[in-house]
Formats: sequence, C-alpha cells, structure tokens
Amino acid sequence: MFKELERRKLTLPEVKKILEERAAEGPLNDIQRRTLEYASRFSKVSYEDALALRRELEKLNIEEPYIVQIINIMPETIEELRTIFYKKYPETELLRKILEILNKYRKKEKQ
Repeated sequence: MFKELERRKLTLPEVKKILEERAAEGPLNDIQRRTLEYASRFSKVSYEDALALRRELEKLNIEEPYIVQIINIMPETIEELRTIFYKKYPETELLRKILEILNKYRKKEKQ
C-alpha cells in the first residue's frame, strides 16, 4: 500500500511527467499507459510552463480547480474562459489578465 503524502489537482502536463518518470522505472499498467497517452496527446504546454502558469494564476487568487482547467484547455477567448468558471462570473478585467498570461505561454510554445 502507498501512503498518501499530498492531495492536489494536477494538470495534464503534470500527469504526463509523473507517468513518464514512472515508466522509466518499469512497465505501466493499462490504465497508466492509457492515461499517459491521453496526457501526451492533449497537453497544450510543457511541464515547466504548466508550473509557471499555475504560479501566475495563483497570484490572481484563482482557485485550484479553475487553474487546472484553464491550463488543460488553454482557452483563447473570454467566452471560452467564462465557460470554465460556470456560475462564478469573474470580472471581465480578470478574464483579460488570464488571457494575457495564456497568450504569453501560447507564443512560447509556437517558437
């Protein structure tokens, strides 16, 4: 049995990194392998960028579940961003700041 050390929500790039490290130790089981394939296919930023993005979004006092979804989806418009917040209606100015941050990392990935 494993002892739980910490519980937090993970972005797809974080999941990918954890499973890649686990794969280096030996074969993955079916669920781990499929999860790694999914995370590899749908991660939109690198592990390092995901961590940096998380820190920047935390500074805006955004709750962790929203941060994870923002990083996983990398929305491109305010309308897309609003769907992540569902019934939480953040101010448009906050949404613009989030998009500015995301755009900075989007440009970095395209280089």
